[in-house]
Amino acid sequence: MTQPMRRRWLLSVSVMLCIIVVLELWARTRVADWQGILGAIVLTDDGNPPCFRLRPDASGVYDGWLQSIAATHFHIDSRGLRVDAEQPVTGKATERLALVGDSHIFGLGVNFQDTLGATLERALVRGHDKAQGRCLTAACSPAVEVLNLGVPGYDFDGMVTRVTETVPALSPSVLVIAIGANDLPQRMCGQHSKPARSMFRYSALGRVALAAIYKAERSEARCDADELRRVNKGLAQMSRATPQARRVIVSLSPLCHDEAAQALRVAASKAGFEIVSVHPLFEQLTLNYGVTSIIGDGHLNQRGNRRLAKKLANLLLTQKFRKPSQAP
Repeated sequence: MTQPMRRRWLLSVSVMLCIIVVLELWARTRVADWQGILGAIVLTDDGNPPCFRLRPDASGVYDGWLQSIAATHFHIDSRGLRVDAEQPVTGKATERLALVGDSHIFGLGVNFQDTLGATLERALVRGHDKAQGRCLTAACSPAVEVLNLGVPGYDFDGMVTRVTETVPALSPSVLVIAIGANDLPQRMCGQHSKPARSMFRYSALGRVALAAIYKAERSEARCDADELRRVNKGLAQMSRATPQARRVIVSLSPLCHDEAAQALRVAASKAGFEIVSVHPLFEQLTLNYGVTSIIGDGHLNQRGNRRLAKKLANLLLTQKFRKPSQAP
């Protein structure tokens, strides 16, 4: 096959793939109900991050994005946190962990008791062992409460705003920020970094293509100088907002590479953050559709959250935690 013929063949295949993916997504949107999740989100028109927030005292049903799934219920309390409407918080816990992140932390596709936060809370209680030094903080209390501060669609900037505006009033003893490489670029307020790739992720055919090029996709997750400066500023803001808390960054995927990765570790350390990684487990769980993640959705299901919570609890329950410090 000559070079021009090979190019025409590849172009034809690419065009056909795109047409099939678009048709598949169109068919999925005909049966998906978008109102459930949008009903809990207030969109603002000022164009400034975070552009939307969870509406206090809101309830709704979520039954899939681009594909129908079993209906799950969510409730937002007066503080703007996702909570269990049937089992109010008792307030008796002496260790309070604020878990901040995007839709994976919010728990799209699962009921509250199956979210990562609720599952992590149970894992921390089971794993606590003062004699073995398996403690969350120096207080080493077995009474733990995990607060769900996840917001679907939030990037790093949105998480910074979430921490500075909401977390101080909660007075957590531990702050955990769960971020992946796709959370670092500014992608809110209509600035989503890779919309085409996101579209393909919700297509059955597109997922096959993404799985084949996933290693190449990971290699693109690099941080330039401007991005690192923005992240450094955000880390310092979160540090000042939680001066007494143990602060942890949970890396869901490789955040940066090469020199940028080292620069990020130095910035996190300067701001008083530990960095723990649950990659490649998170990658494995999210790509195992129908087993540990939701088909046509990509978020972790009950089994996926349980496995991730067990891993995260083992990383957090350690005697080597850093003493709280405040960034300048």
